[in-house]
Order: sequence, then structure tokens, then C-alpha cells
Amino acid sequence: MLSKIVSIYLAIFNFATWLASRVAGAIFSNRCLAAGTLLACGLLAIGPWLRPAISPDFRGIHIPWSSATSAKFLPEHVAEVPRPWRWDSVATPVLVVVAVGMIVVLVRPAWTRHVFGLLVALSIPAIAAAFWNHPALVEFLEGEIRQRTMIRAVIRQHADDMLSGGAPDRLSVLGGHNTNITELEDAHPLWYPFRYSVYGIWLIELALMGALVAQAGGWWKRCRYVAAWTAVGVGFAVAVTWPRWVAEYHWARLESQENASRFADAAQSLEAARLAMPEFQATRRYWNARGRLDYRQHLNNSYVAFFKASQHIEQDNPDLARAELEPQIRLTGGTAPERDLLGEVIGRLAVRYIESGQQSAGEVAWGQAAEVVPWEPAYWIAETSAILAASPKKARELEDRLVQRLPQVGDRMVKSDFSSLIADAYFVTGDLERARDFYARAMSTFDLPKYVNLHAQKGMLGM
Repeated sequence: MLSKIVSIYLAIFNFATWLASRVAGAIFSNRCLAAGTLLACGLLAIGPWLRPAISPDFRGIHIPWSSATSAKFLPEHVAEVPRPWRWDSVATPVLVVVAVGMIVVLVRPAWTRHVFGLLVALSIPAIAAAFWNHPALVEFLEGEIRQRTMIRAVIRQHADDMLSGGAPDRLSVLGGHNTNITELEDAHPLWYPFRYSVYGIWLIELALMGALVAQAGGWWKRCRYVAAWTAVGVGFAVAVTWPRWVAEYHWARLESQENASRFADAAQSLEAARLAMPEFQATRRYWNARGRLDYRQHLNNSYVAFFKASQHIEQDNPDLARAELEPQIRLTGGTAPERDLLGEVIGRLAVRYIESGQQSAGEVAWGQAAEVVPWEPAYWIAETSAILAASPKKARELEDRLVQRLPQVGDRMVKSDFSSLIADAYFVTGDLERARDFYARAMSTFDLPKYVNLHAQKGMLGM
């Protein structure tokens, strides 16, 4: 009897170890590892590539190869979510190679190295196109840093009761500390996108690793193989972003010509830069350069007004900046760069009003900024904060009107603070049930154990 039990136990043990060995062998086989790496490449392709300070992330499937093929890929059109999955996106060819590569890995494993080599050659130009073919989008990301600073100034009035009172903003994970636009002013615009890069560059690294491992032979042979595909990718990247490099060449000429007081030649170089990359016309960089050149040639137009307003805001004179810029926008309706600058100017004034205790003036200013730049969420968030601080009884009205717009906000700290502000207003008016609901939403949104605000948590849990 004992021998039968032992034999059954041994049979079960042998079967279990055999099954575990087969499963482990399958999981760690070359084909399975290659397929898993390809799947990871696909996930990185559809993951976040560019991260704004406030708005939701821009994923690889949202960013086209060039603005020339999509005239509407400008901030005022793409800031709001949900964003469509674009067939002309930088992620599309990568996903096609991943899908075909899965079949190749299973049917022709000897070709695996070519799949990863092709991924290297595609991922490099994809990242280059996302970074440098959309200067207006990158300026939008810069603008959100300035707006996030304004929101922080408004929320600071309630810092003791905000869960995110002592937490850094969402870009601190990428940059190491709270974002500050002054850090960008000393860098060349070509470096700006790296500030907002999330997972896109990881795609290049993973594809390089896959190609290096899949290639047989010694390390010298492997490195030569990877270097060849990398050179192809760099060549594609230069070709895809060639208009940007031509435009930057003309920008460099513009600066040297302007320094030599050759303003007519500098204006021609600026026009050449705009023709090379027409999207520059939708950027502050172009408007400032054009306005500066026209101003130095004693002209008077909307570009000059924009330049003067920019100078006033740099000197912290938002009143003068508004007086310079607002008449032009009332007259013509204003382009996106003009409206964006005016929104920032009015936002600066609103912050001044709030800090000096002029709540009503701040509320009006935030509302005006939100009307001027409706595609940027920072202003209606700040307007709501000012309204609730002055009139808590409007909590229900603002909830019905604005809570449905919270998906337009990607920063969970801002979402949490927004819910806390509404909860505080309900608490003041005595609607404790709604206050508990929004306090719970705030705690659920900002559930980050690394940044704990015990004072705020005790207050909310006390509800």
C-alpha cells in the first residue's frame, strides 16, 4: 500500500516538474522572448510620448508625421480629448511592423533580427517627427507650464486643505522638480521636446536591444548590424524632419543678420524659414521675431503690437501688455498665438488681483481669459476656484457645468484640487452629503502614498 502511494506521489511529482519545465522552456524560448519584446514595442508605440503640464498626454497614435499632411494639428484643434487614432500617426508603421513581426517570429524565427532592425529604422524617425515637426504643439506644452504656475498660485490660497499642497507637479517625474519656464529660455527650441518626453524614446532603446540580441555571432558583428540599421534610421529621420532643419538654418541666418542691423535681409530669412515650415506662423517664436524686425524698421502692425506686449509681460507689466494687444484682437479676431498671449496676460492680472484680495476682479479676469483661449483648461479651472471662493452657493451650478470637462485635465493633482474646492463649497453651504462625495473623489484621484498631506487627509476623512 505504501509503495503504491509513493509511486503515485512520484508520478504526480514527475508530471508537475515536467509540465513546469515545458512551460518555463516555452516562456523563455527565443520565440516567446522575441514576441514579448515586440508586444512591449507595440505598447510603447501607443503609450504617452509627450506630456503636457495640465492636459492629457499625447500618445504616439495621436501625433502625425508632419503638419503638412494635417493642417488642423494645431493646439486649438487637438488640445481637447478624446483625440482620434490617426492613420497618419508616427505609431502606425511601428504597429504594422510589430503585427507582421509576430507572424515572422513564429513562422521564420531566423528573420527576427530583421524585424527588430526595421523597428530601429522606423522608431528613430518617428521620435524625430514627433519632436521637431510640430513647433506649435511644443509651444503649447511650454504655455501649459506657465499656466500651471498660475494655477499653483491660485491653489496656494487653499494649500492647507489640498491633498496636493506639498506635492510636485506631474512633470517633476521627468525633470526632477517643479516645472519652470525660465529653464527653457536658455535652451535652443530644438531641445524643448525632451522636457516633455515620456515613453517614446524607450521604443528606440528596446528595438536596439532586440536587434542586438537577435543577431547571431560575436559582439563586433552584432554592433555592426545594429549600427547599420541605426544609420538607416538616422537617415530617415533627417529626411522626415528636413523642413525643420532648413527652417532652423534660416533662423540662424536671421539672428546673425539682425545682429548686424541688416533688417531687410533678416526679414527675408524669416520668410524663408516660414516657407520651409509653414506651421511656424502659428508660433510665438515667429510672431516675436517678425514683430521685432518690423519694430526696428519703424513699422506699425499686429506683429509689432505682439512684440511690444511680449516685452511688457517679460518686464512684469501685464496692464501695459493688455493695452497693447487687446485692441488688435478686438479689431481682427486674433490668431491663435495672439489669443494665447492675451490669455496669459489676463491670467497674470488675475493672479495679481487674487493675491491682493480683489476676488471679484480676479473672477472676472479668469473668465475673460477662459473666453479668449477656450481650448486651454487652466483658465476655467482658475475661474472656478475664484468663483467658489467668493460664492460657495454656486457649487451646484459649477458642478453641473464643469465637472463633465474634467477629462480635459490630465494632471491628477489639478483634478483632485478641483474636487476639493467644490467639496469645500458644499461644506460651507451645509450640503454635507455632496461634500463627502467630492472629498472622496479628491482622495481617490490623488492616491499617491509618496506625497501625503496628513492635515488635508484628516480633514477629509473627518467628513
